[in-house]
Amino acid sequence: MNRKLSLLILILSVAGGISTLQGCQKAVVNVPTACSQEAKLCPDGSAVGRTGPNCTFAPCPQIQNPDVAPVNPNLPVVNPKPTGDASDNTVEFGEPIVMRIADMFAFPDGMVLTLKEIGDSRCPKGVQCIWQGELSPLFVSTANGTSDEIRLGTVRQESISLKGHTYQLEAATEDSATVRVSLENGTN
Repeated sequence: MNRKLSLLILILSVAGGISTLQGCQKAVVNVPTACSQEAKLCPDGSAVGRTGPNCTFAPCPQIQNPDVAPVNPNLPVVNPKPTGDASDNTVEFGEPIVMRIADMFAFPDGMVLTLKEIGDSRCPKGVQCIWQGELSPLFVSTANGTSDEIRLGTVRQESISLKGHTYQLEAATEDSATVRVSLENGTN
């Protein structure tokens, strides 16, 4: 009888264990995805980063009218001409100018300013980032046969003084930058 009772207890224990295991469910924990900070260059000159749970590149923006750069309507602006020659694009110091990539402007002292690129390190929506990121246009200033690269940003280093000129970033989008160049001594 003890043997039958022991066998019955063993069978009930195994059945209870199986029942308990069947009742357990795997817990799902949603961990935010941290994508790499790579960027893909789009046909319009802007860049997109990786986003989403699979870290795929965000879609490139649709090109509406490539000859019109989005700007702040409250700023008086010298409209860039899409030429590679700065002689047709002369501006005065102190005027805000909107530049698209490869636009060139000449100033009264002979300095030529070119927008080389616009970096975009902003954090994509739905991704946890260490910092908010920024748009950071890279300009090339050429004077007296010497060129200097000037990197400005919408968060860090909005202005810089270099070789007698002050460069102030007024606004930036993925495909344009509004900059104001002044002479360091305060005269425009």
